[in-house]
Amino acid sequence: MQGKFNNKAQSATPKTKIGIALQGGGAYGAYAKGVLETLLQSPFINKTDIRAITGTSAGAMNGALLTYGLNKGGPQVALKTLDQFWDNIKNIGQTFSLWNGLNPTLNPDWPNIPQHKMLLFSFAQAALPRDYALSQLKQALAQEIPDLKPLHSGKTQLFVNAVLDDSTNGGRIHTVFKGQDLDHDSLIASGALEQLGGWMVNGTRHYDGAYWRNPCFDDILKTDITDLFVISLQARPNRPLKPRSQDDVRDQDHAKPGFSLITSEIHDHLLHLQQAKPKLHLHHIAMDVQPHWNETSRMNTDPQWLNTLEDMGRKDAQDWLNNNLSALGRHSSYNLLSPSQKPKPPRKKP
Repeated sequence: MQGKFNNKAQSATPKTKIGIALQGGGAYGAYAKGVLETLLQSPFINKTDIRAITGTSAGAMNGALLTYGLNKGGPQVALKTLDQFWDNIKNIGQTFSLWNGLNPTLNPDWPNIPQHKMLLFSFAQAALPRDYALSQLKQALAQEIPDLKPLHSGKTQLFVNAVLDDSTNGGRIHTVFKGQDLDHDSLIASGALEQLGGWMVNGTRHYDGAYWRNPCFDDILKTDITDLFVISLQARPNRPLKPRSQDDVRDQDHAKPGFSLITSEIHDHLLHLQQAKPKLHLHHIAMDVQPHWNETSRMNTDPQWLNTLEDMGRKDAQDWLNNNLSALGRHSSYNLLSPSQKPKPPRKKP
């Protein structure tokens, strides 16, 4: 009788209410796809109730695909939706790869795109309509998300970060799309770089949300989550971290030489969250960005590179599951302090 009672109690254990934050990074989004795929096929998905997702740029794409699938039919639909979208991106990337000669054996700096290849690509891009690349991306999204209702309502909420071009006032305004405002255009706007011309949403031009926050945590922290799971795609700053909000990082450091907002604003902010919200259980999987990768590696959509990134995400997610799954709903699993900031253990008495 005692054993039966324990089994019933175990089966009745409430799921952990969790939020997922997805950072943007172009092709690096394939790494986050590998992470999400692994989580969706593991005990993680049985232990959690994914209440909210926030994303920017590639993180917004993955977040929308994940939200759509979860609200439409659950983890298996989410898996299928993510797979089909990234397979489509790889097919598009295959055309670019064959034409542009991208190949690890031909490019010793792989996955970086050689300068002469980038010039050829730039000339080809100039011959196409300015919004061609984003239009292709919108078409790929619409193919996997034909019905917007699962983005507007359902158990899992979605928040998409972008920047509104407020040219009449000479500035830009941070904006978050959510609820009924979510559609294919608002998703594309979150990843619309300046050099691609931005993207129009309801007659107003918007730009990539990474120009302001990558990702934005404001709305997701207002939901009823107890745990926040962050998947980051940017290199950690080569300095001790400081507990500062994203806005503080921007206000204090944006003019300093060599300052990289895209790396600093997430890592400092996560340390800030760790201290400002001690009851929030924080979990983190970070992509190991290699020093020799330059900005063109984020633009490299060659299938071999995207597959490599996915494999990296799968491995890191499995490592996290092996070491930290039991932390869900109980405590934070990641210590964001750098080695120089961690308290030193007391010396043993002689």
